[in-house]
Amino acid sequence: MPRPPREIVPGGIYHITTRGNNRQDIFLDKEDRQTYLSFLKIVKEMFQFKLYLYVLMTNHVHLLIETSLDEVKSIPHIMKSLTLRYTKYFNKKYSRSGNLFQPKYFSVLLQKDAHLLILTRYIHLNPLRANIVRDLKEYPYSSYLSYIDCKSDELLDHKDILSLFGKKDSTQRRKYRQFVEDGIALWKLCVPRKFNKNQFSKMW
Repeated sequence: MPRPPREIVPGGIYHITTRGNNRQDIFLDKEDRQTYLSFLKIVKEMFQFKLYLYVLMTNHVHLLIETSLDEVKSIPHIMKSLTLRYTKYFNKKYSRSGNLFQPKYFSVLLQKDAHLLILTRYIHLNPLRANIVRDLKEYPYSSYLSYIDCKSDELLDHKDILSLFGKKDSTQRRKYRQFVEDGIALWKLCVPRKFNKNQFSKMW
């Protein structure tokens, strides 16, 4: 049965997940992750979208994006540019050829509501759920640190999300951190954790 066409909405907010082909690793070291983020910045400037959130895992990536109102700058064009750039880099570095990513990426159109906030928490919790780190603050390849610290990040547009937690910057960050930590507490009640030291060490 053919897959239904993606719903493309100019100015839409999308949760995007793209995975390695056959679930293979797409990041093998620190340089790979930094290179992907550098390409993400280039593509963001080209297609003029807002990047609310990102998490780079070992074999997949989560992005939360709001597209521009220009249809030619929609999600398919963004993802094609990003994946082609990174695949070319990865194949050259590791002397390989062929597809690095699965042909189809996962995308969901969202509304600016409570569900969007819960989704940001869900995405940020990925390194914990994968047992890569014991504390989200230990994971450098996620937008979470930029949400809870006052460090500037040219890549992110997190003001729209943080504005839902108050008017003062420090209050917004404190409340968002508490919001995520409440989610961690709920998750720990349901899932026993086992820290994966080997997976953690591969990031450095």
